[in-house]
Amino acid sequence: MADLRARRVLLLEPDPEVLQRTRRLLIQSRFEVHAASGGPIDPTDAPGGVDIAVIDQAVCDGPARAAVVAALREHDPLVGVILVAHSGDERVAANALRQGLDDYLIPPLSDEELLASVRETAARVEARRRTADEVDQLRQRLSDLEASAGHEGSPRIPLVARDLAAQTSHRLEELLEDAERITVDPSGVLQGAERLKVMMGRLRSLQAWLACYQPTGAVTVGPTSFARALDEALATCAGQAEAGGVELRPQFDGPVPRVLAEPACLERALTGVLTFSIQEAARRDHGRVSLLGSVEDKHVRMVIADNGRGTSPKAAAEMLHFLSPGAESPATRALLLGARERVEAMGGSLSVQAEMGKGHRFRIELRTAPDASRDYLSR
Repeated sequence: MADLRARRVLLLEPDPEVLQRTRRLLIQSRFEVHAASGGPIDPTDAPGGVDIAVIDQAVCDGPARAAVVAALREHDPLVGVILVAHSGDERVAANALRQGLDDYLIPPLSDEELLASVRETAARVEARRRTADEVDQLRQRLSDLEASAGHEGSPRIPLVARDLAAQTSHRLEELLEDAERITVDPSGVLQGAERLKVMMGRLRSLQAWLACYQPTGAVTVGPTSFARALDEALATCAGQAEAGGVELRPQFDGPVPRVLAEPACLERALTGVLTFSIQEAARRDHGRVSLLGSVEDKHVRMVIADNGRGTSPKAAAEMLHFLSPGAESPATRALLLGARERVEAMGGSLSVQAEMGKGHRFRIELRTAPDASRDYLSR
């Protein structure tokens, strides 16, 4: 972990006598001091950088001071800045606040007053650094959780991910309550509360996905009635379709060959795709979902198509992957992920095509069983 202490002070003071007296005062208080009386300021000139800058208004004012503060912040967004002003002008104070300065002092100053301001600013800088460091660690933890949930192939979400997400959520909520500690950079380098809110949004989505998603686990395949599994899925979704005014149109010419699958696993996969398709079709007047089955090259193929709003081909290519961008709810996305994983666990494949305004077309393929048994759809 980086050193979070704030001990290096840059003094910008035009009066050589005041400069030397202040320098001795701070050195006696165990600060490291880099002193300058004016001219162009480069924060990198200070050995080891700058933690706190004490700027006298007479050295640089207005745009010149803003440029100095910007240079300091570019080098370290969390640097503390104290302005020593020679008047109580409210405009100067307002500008100092807008620039994110930590303190605003008006001479004459006693040594105790100046030292107290430097110490308080040092404490604030250290607090900001600790908070920013913790936010970086939480952001890395969040990225790791998302990676564990969203890698290619059949994901396996470790149970510990839910606990880590809960811990991260609790700490981010606490940080949001005290977000002003890191809202110190008007240029947007740190962004304080907004940065935390973005992270919290990502985390809440992750938690919702984790709550909805149930890993498939081991699957034992054998000769399974595809027709019966589809009948069960249609029965499960019939109420949803009726409530949404969606017509279901299953079609399979002749009896359906049995497939190599696991009955409950196949039913849940079909139900997941049907649920999504019905939701999409219900967004349209006269919504419908067509189910067209066929047998090709020792595979049973089922195309489930809705007449919903559709999406872009790029979004369609991503929608079966966990945590990929998209507008579906976490519960719906978890259904699609589970459907894909279940089909693949049974040795099959699930793909999707879509166009804007033309709905989605899901294609499920499973190997036919070695025996010649066939079943009819009851619907």
